[in-house]
Amino acid sequence: MVSCDKEGDDDMPKPQPIESNKINFESLEVGQKSIYIRLMGENYYDDSNNNFEYLADTLIVEVTEKTDTGFVFQDYLTPASRSLTEPNWEKRYWDANKVNTYHIAVKDNQISATSLSEEQYGSSHIGYLNDENAALSFTPITENPMTIEGWKVIGPHNESYSEGYAENYSLFGIFYDRLNIVINNVPMQVDGPGTTTVYNKNSGIVRISTYSAWTGEAWGWDLLSE
Repeated sequence: MVSCDKEGDDDMPKPQPIESNKINFESLEVGQKSIYIRLMGENYYDDSNNNFEYLADTLIVEVTEKTDTGFVFQDYLTPASRSLTEPNWEKRYWDANKVNTYHIAVKDNQISATSLSEEQYGSSHIGYLNDENAALSFTPITENPMTIEGWKVIGPHNESYSEGYAENYSLFGIFYDRLNIVINNVPMQVDGPGTTTVYNKNSGIVRISTYSAWTGEAWGWDLLSE
């Protein structure tokens, strides 16, 4: 595991070039695409260890259709993603072959996300169908300032639900003056994973990370600048 606390790491995987008109929840349009790179982090509970690495998996989140009440989204890995080209890769993303389809409506500054999958329980690689994100509020959170270092939001790391915000954060050369943060660690009470979602209305989800209650190891996605 290498530290990627700083941008511009020469060893960082180079995602497949894709022309992208990024998703903007202020003005959604068919054809908008946001591109994410996969990350793996270590030791959620130890704020002195913020090490993580980027892996050669690229995720596309795309607006594919307009409906009477909102928009249809799909998310999927690009064909050149390592998890698709190397099925036996030890760090392979377990859901690599899946294309997720779901509907998102935005009303009263809040997301309403529902699966369009034929499966009983739909999913989203980027997390828009997670319990804590299917009704994300874009209203700026004004209490509980938080700090993002490395891949994680600095503690306390308890098994509860909390909300806060971060200011003046940059990722891959994009500056975010303010980001909402939703932390749902309630599933960790019964040995399930915790999830942290960092987002705003302009870009949607900027970072999502999920981590093990047992090992503290994390996996997730970071929004690329292009």
